[in-house]
Amino acid sequence: MCGIAGVVRRDRGAVGRELLERLLSKISMRGRDGAAGWMNHEQQVGLVHARHSVIDLPGGGQPMTAELDAKFGQLSVVFNGEIYNHRALRKELEGIGHKFTSDHSDTEVLLHGYREWGGKMMEKLEGMFAFGIWDQSNRSLFLARDRSGKKPLFYWRSDKGIVFGSTVSVVLAGMKSMSAMNVEVDGEAMLQYLRFGYTGGRSLVKGIEELEPGCWALAGNDGQLWSERYWEWPGVTGMVRVADKYDDDTAELIARSHLTLKQAVAKRLEADVSLGCFLSSGIDSSVVAALAQEAMYERGLGKLKTFCVEMPEKSYDESRASKIIAKHLGTEHVTLRTPVGDAFSDLEYLMNSCGEPTADSSILPTYWLCKAAREHVKVALSGDGGDELFCGYDRYQALRMMGKHGWWLKGMPSGMFKGTDAKNRRVRMGRLVDAAKAKGGVGQKYRRMVEIFDDELIGEVGGQKAKDALLAEDGFVMDGWAEIEAGMKLGGGNGDVMNTAMRWDFSHYLVNDILRKVDRASMGVPLEVRCPILDQDVCELAMRMKGKKLMVDGMQKGVLRRIAGMYLPKDLTQREKMGFAVPIGRWFQWELRDELRDRLLDGNLEAMGFEMEAVRRLMNEHQVGEKDHTHRLFGLLQLSIWWKWLNG
Repeated sequence: MCGIAGVVRRDRGAVGRELLERLLSKISMRGRDGAAGWMNHEQQVGLVHARHSVIDLPGGGQPMTAELDAKFGQLSVVFNGEIYNHRALRKELEGIGHKFTSDHSDTEVLLHGYREWGGKMMEKLEGMFAFGIWDQSNRSLFLARDRSGKKPLFYWRSDKGIVFGSTVSVVLAGMKSMSAMNVEVDGEAMLQYLRFGYTGGRSLVKGIEELEPGCWALAGNDGQLWSERYWEWPGVTGMVRVADKYDDDTAELIARSHLTLKQAVAKRLEADVSLGCFLSSGIDSSVVAALAQEAMYERGLGKLKTFCVEMPEKSYDESRASKIIAKHLGTEHVTLRTPVGDAFSDLEYLMNSCGEPTADSSILPTYWLCKAAREHVKVALSGDGGDELFCGYDRYQALRMMGKHGWWLKGMPSGMFKGTDAKNRRVRMGRLVDAAKAKGGVGQKYRRMVEIFDDELIGEVGGQKAKDALLAEDGFVMDGWAEIEAGMKLGGGNGDVMNTAMRWDFSHYLVNDILRKVDRASMGVPLEVRCPILDQDVCELAMRMKGKKLMVDGMQKGVLRRIAGMYLPKDLTQREKMGFAVPIGRWFQWELRDELRDRLLDGNLEAMGFEMEAVRRLMNEHQVGEKDHTHRLFGLLQLSIWWKWLNG
């Protein structure tokens, strides 16, 4: 895991040491084992890399350059991530005449693979990655990102050239070196952020975009950029679920899932440095930890180190159950206490390192967990992806519930469900009632479940610019729902509603919220986090199952619960999902009340055009317990911190 960046100029501007050092300074926190740059003055190109070394410590330095064929000249690469099948690919390439200089560097495999297969190489790669390859022979830049979007890759381009990198902050630095234009806020991205807490496919800085997961792009010598998708959600025609043979036999479904997950975990145990695993009381991390410990025992590697965060509030604390699970699995367990007082300074540090906000407050415990784990290991496994692939969120069941009991839910008064604790069943029920009352079909109701600000609130809080953007948008449709809304009724009974919700979450929420949050938090330490459940084979297996089959025994994540039951007693596998969070809503009422008010009223939101009376109303309603505005207030707090960073 590393930080990468690169710049290619098409104008007369030079790419020199000063620029490369500036780019390196923006990604230095992502890799502290080495920092280096490479440039070609004649071709006006430069690449930089901050290394967090994990594989082939002496032979995997970057930027890596090789002349593999005298006819075609040099290739140079900067690469962030891991290629889990690099040994098999190396063997295949050696079989057709390629000669390697490193012992087992996966970075060198990318160079040889690209020279041999070009863009077709992407279909062969298994791993998490974002990389850029400069081809000297035709002055082209090849960019690529992994299938699930585990590793970020941003870019900016104009007639002056192109800049790419791991973070918005490094791309912005390169952009400023090329262009004297004023930095503008992207209005459409701001709407997306207010609605869902993330921007998705672009950044709040106008002109800085993100390469989509499962895609590669080529910037040619003519300055044009074109991209191609090499992977997408399988087993789907349009948006309609295609039947699969694993839908019918539950025992076979569980056995195949177990085997595929075992193989996925085994792939991710390779490292030339220390490795551990996050372990909450949840099913996802329990399954990953169980399979990892089993594999380590089989390899004679001893105990797996596992890590958990202890929360001060009982309803949020998973540490006790985590310790019990660790004892059953036989891992070496470490528990960290929550440093509540550091919340604001930690948010500022993370903003400085990445340059973009997130409205997901669980970035705080994720960062604290990564900091604790980094004192013991350089690599950690996680259970991310289990909810989106194996039907883990309450809202999936809620969609089915609306189909059966929508009339009843619509008749319930929303005022019955006041509160500010997201863990409270009454608060969660209130959100379901609000969603059931939403006008429109399944897409609009699901949108109500996942959005933070609805359009009415955006107009009230966001000011005139937000109102203008809403009018210009001419109505909002959630990507991927149009065909479903046209082709079926809510609660149709064939699982398509749940599968469509999971697909939307996988393509949007997982990529732009969960994985982005984990990357920011972990690489701010830095710590490499690997996600076995997001293995390509696991994804494609789960994606072909009908939602109702994933709910074995009628429970969310029923398949994973059955697998967990092979290693743990039933009382530990049937627990209700807690989620990894902090009681930020209560903190905003008490411990962090005054500082929150100071931050939201410090002038940054006002400078962005927000209506401050509406912001004050949200704070007051939340702090007296009238309404739960936790998610909205945290999102606004992050915007205030971001604006300060942008203009700092």
